[in-house]
Amino acid sequence: MVLDPRQVGKTTLIQNILKNKEYLFLNADDSSVRQIMQQPGTFDLKRIIGQNNIVFMDEAQRLPEVGLTLKLITDQFKRVQLIVSGSSALEISNQTNEPLTGRKWEYLLFPISWDELETSIGYIESEKQLEHRLIYGMYPDVINHPGKEKDVLQQLANSYLYKHILIWICLKRPSSSSVSVVLAAILEMKLKIIGKFIFGITASEISSLQISILLIFARIKALCGKTF
Repeated sequence: MVLDPRQVGKTTLIQNILKNKEYLFLNADDSSVRQIMQQPGTFDLKRIIGQNNIVFMDEAQRLPEVGLTLKLITDQFKRVQLIVSGSSALEISNQTNEPLTGRKWEYLLFPISWDELETSIGYIESEKQLEHRLIYGMYPDVINHPGKEKDVLQQLANSYLYKHILIWICLKRPSSSSVSVVLAAILEMKLKIIGKFIFGITASEISSLQISILLIFARIKALCGKTF
């Protein structure tokens, strides 16, 4: 099982590893795959897997009861090597921890490392980019889109970061005071990052950040049934 943040390249990496091998690719972003994999039984899985000895299931967290499905494949199809990836560690871990206890190896894939960057562009060029990389990080999309780093990071935060925070809060179900602490930390984090690295922050921008946090409170209340 390969877990990673969004957009760090897990699908590309696994497909490159399997490039010269025959395998079944199940992409759970595909609605037809999700329909086929709706709580399949052993007979259904036998038809789906066929003669394939390798099954690569991508974005597995999007499948309902995926933990039980993976357990069934592991227990009933001993010849099958199952490779599973997911971009939401919180969601997929919550679904698979109990069913797959003792049946899985977990690997965490992180953004590009400094050694990888230096190997790719050389020592001198990587040293020139040191300050830039400390500010904007090592996400592949950030590196591949020079000049658009702020937009890429904002998109990642808006699309994935807040969703995962909401999932974590709903799963853990802490007290209202704990939720308030978490959200206050989000606001502080955003203020620090934007204030330090995106020059020229204005009072109106700070106000918009405060509004965004209020919207997060509203979303948590709607999703988790919490009151503040």
